[in-house]
Amino acid sequence: MSKEQIFEIIVGNLVEIVPEINYEDVLLSHRFSDLGLNSIDRGELISLTLEVLESDSSRVEFVTAQTVGDLVDIFYAKL
Repeated sequence: MSKEQIFEIIVGNLVEIVPEINYEDVLLSHRFSDLGLNSIDRGELISLTLEVLESDSSRVEFVTAQTVGDLVDIFYAKL
């Protein structure tokens, strides 16, 4: 799976969690706080993405991600 595919999955999950987010407006450089996500939303985003990717990685491995791009990179490294 490519980083672009992972990005698309993450953005799709972001839009599901925070419907006010426009899919087309999300960039790799966006910080989660800039997108209006709190810690609970971030946890849900990680959980949903883990489910879609069928990964059994621990959520703790993703706490350092501050941007969408950081999260994409971590997921990509885990696959």
